[in-house]
Amino acid sequence: IGARRALERADARLVIRLAPARRVFPAYQSRLVLEAAAFEAAAADAREAPFAIMEHWLREGAAPRVILRLRIPDSIEESAALLGRCSVALAMNQRRRLKGWTLDQRVAGEPTVDPLTFDDLRQATGELQEHPDAVETAEPIVVANLLALLIDPDEVDAEGIALRRGLEKNAPGMGETVEIEFYGAALGDDVGLVCPAATAGDIAIAPHDPGGPPFARLFRVEGDGLAPRRATEDEALLDELMRRAAD
Repeated sequence: IGARRALERADARLVIRLAPARRVFPAYQSRLVLEAAAFEAAAADAREAPFAIMEHWLREGAAPRVILRLRIPDSIEESAALLGRCSVALAMNQRRRLKGWTLDQRVAGEPTVDPLTFDDLRQATGELQEHPDAVETAEPIVVANLLALLIDPDEVDAEGIALRRGLEKNAPGMGETVEIEFYGAALGDDVGLVCPAATAGDIAIAPHDPGGPPFARLFRVEGDGLAPRRATEDEALLDELMRRAAD
């Protein structure tokens, strides 16, 4: 915090005039701000449904779509240096727990389960011309470079994540808005941004930032919306996200 002051001498008196305090560091214009979209605000789903069961799912209002709004202070081109150091992260916690349980079972010599894959489903239902709009990877964690997703999304392996530039027109000088949709996220999963090179103030959550390490901002998918959660530096999930982001 900084404040400007001016000294004035009047006769035998010394007057100090203080201007209102202002934020000096981190500067507001250097931050990437994440904001959770309300589930109700994105209920209409324009995606095509390849199966009859999905037609019913869409017609009945569909499952809530998990969307984060990323506010960029300048244009994407002007903020490319910071965006290039950030990664979008999706942690499918049900898959993570199942994978950990399976490993523990194998070590103990106990029975395990093998989840069905899309290949299994296609073998059972026959060859299909359309594929489900879902995550086909068996990995429980998806991490993809943010700038690469913005520039050439077709060349980035980021199953379960889709980016699009916001349609809303920001006021001059207010930068751009990008919508990050985690269509592979389900109840209990974590979504957000990680940036191994971030310093204090580079990434924030609006309207109330939960704090925590400067290099990660995460949300938990809950029944009534996205809830910001304070990550801790010693948790295994954050270590895994940071390792993948650095790679």
